[in-house]
Amino acid sequence: MKTAALLSKHRKSQQLAPVLYEIGIELVEIDFFDTDQLGTFAGEVERRLSPSECALVKAKKAAELSGLNVGLGSEGSFGGGPMGGLLNWNQEIVCLYQQAPELIIYASAEGPTALRSIKADNLDALISKMSDFEQQRWIVRCADGILKGLSQTEVIALHQAAFTEWPVVLEPDLRAMHSPLRQIMIQKAALNLAERLQSRCPHCDAVDFWPDEREFGPACQLCGYPTNEVKSLVTNCKSCGYKASETLLETGNERFCDQCNP
Repeated sequence: MKTAALLSKHRKSQQLAPVLYEIGIELVEIDFFDTDQLGTFAGEVERRLSPSECALVKAKKAAELSGLNVGLGSEGSFGGGPMGGLLNWNQEIVCLYQQAPELIIYASAEGPTALRSIKADNLDALISKMSDFEQQRWIVRCADGILKGLSQTEVIALHQAAFTEWPVVLEPDLRAMHSPLRQIMIQKAALNLAERLQSRCPHCDAVDFWPDEREFGPACQLCGYPTNEVKSLVTNCKSCGYKASETLLETGNERFCDQCNP
């Protein structure tokens, strides 16, 4: 069984290790490096790197600190998505970095999430809204600083005091060990990494033979104008350049045609 190092101080190995173990990779977690210096969700440390760049930095640092040939880094982000602010969007990236021969693989999972800040006008409303997020931990900003990792019991105790000024706002603590919904997405990213490691190029047998590119524009079935739908998935081997395309739609639906449905 191969061994890889994961750089994380937020116990992400709980989501990654079981998945990778199934394909023959044993994960060692490196938690003595302060990954918060690369940026925090709460904003005390500004994030200067993109999620992909940050995941790669963590993966390289994991290999360096462990002395192993393979390191993993993980990074999450919130916002964006296809619905443009109508839905909160969570993307999780897992990066595998192999020193020799050099190999970099990015795996990911993304989708809408119910995680959001809570605003409540009284304690009963606060308790009711927190009940929608079982086991989620919370952040409270106050004059003395930022309180993180608060359980529902701790939040209730904090706001029972007579000096509580309503309304109050709670922010979800988005660190992996405190966010069950985020943990689900991290596990999905781990599954994507496992799939990529097992998907091999038919020409050179390199791993990560994955359809990362999309071609748009199947012809509208009514007018023939290219629609906004995905026409095909394209896979390019990063090692030998072999290319494969899988057609998804021969013709497009007029609902997605700018001519028929402007």
